[in-house]
Amino acid sequence: MHVLEIKVKHYVFLVMGAINLTLALGVIYAHFTDRVRDVVTDGEFEKILSENPDSNSENPENKTLFFRPGGSIIEYIGGGCDEQGPFLMTLTHTFAALTPTKWILRLVVANSMFYIGILMPWMEIKMFRERVFVETSNLSETLIKFFSFIAAFSTTVGYISALGVVFCLDIYQNNDENAPTVVDARTPKWHWELHMGFYICMVCSYVVHNISVCVLYLTNPCPEMARKHNKWIKIVMAFCSAVFGPASIYYLFADFFWCQDNLSFYFSVFEYLFVFSCFVLIAEMSRYYWDKSIVVRLDGKSNGCECDDPEGSRFPLNQSVTSE
Repeated sequence: MHVLEIKVKHYVFLVMGAINLTLALGVIYAHFTDRVRDVVTDGEFEKILSENPDSNSENPENKTLFFRPGGSIIEYIGGGCDEQGPFLMTLTHTFAALTPTKWILRLVVANSMFYIGILMPWMEIKMFRERVFVETSNLSETLIKFFSFIAAFSTTVGYISALGVVFCLDIYQNNDENAPTVVDARTPKWHWELHMGFYICMVCSYVVHNISVCVLYLTNPCPEMARKHNKWIKIVMAFCSAVFGPASIYYLFADFFWCQDNLSFYFSVFEYLFVFSCFVLIAEMSRYYWDKSIVVRLDGKSNGCECDDPEGSRFPLNQSVTSE
């Protein structure tokens, strides 16, 4: 039984469009509502420092983390970082601190599991190993299989890491005196460390993926393959995200260790560029199959009764019964 049929192109637009739209609206909402900006004001921060004078040195492992609009990306209580720069929230602070946008984003990201986590890696293995691509490439078939596998594997690892980035962190903050403990609790340090670990793993995985994709395309001079795969758009997006991702990690650590003006702003800029260029590349990776369709069918044995009745066991309903 034919249940569902949808063009790959339309499905990809639906999945990736939902992610981009939700993330973009969440960023705009966070910046224009000032809700994250007001999580911890400078005055409240100084008040907390005055109430915890020993937080600098005596108990460094139990420091609490805050987001400070005038400070570094991640601010430790007692850290003393007072860097200045243009105010631009990180993506983390726009989607992890605000409801309902964080739950909407998590829903659409979960909805992308089939495409980014399963279908896209399968496409990358299959399309690069097609006979026409192998015959027009300057690489051997063995190397093509190797790089296509690396691309598929690394994008899967990158997507799993992205799920960790999106789902593993909540910025706990509630100024309501009667708020439940779990909501009122400050964000623990290990949440940030796990979040940063997922982010670094995600960036590294997609850098490996992008390099593999660039090698496969740059070693295939066939104009027809370039047209069908939209080769140069993919190469440009792969190069951009492979540069922007590591740049964001550099400014993340630079901001953490040096606490100089504008470092958190630079991190936010490169984070935005990396994420959105990656989204464009992920959508483009399926272009070769955009004229194909995803079909869902229900096949199997018939649910009708196919039992063999012995002779004489049938009783027609339209036959009258008479007694002698």
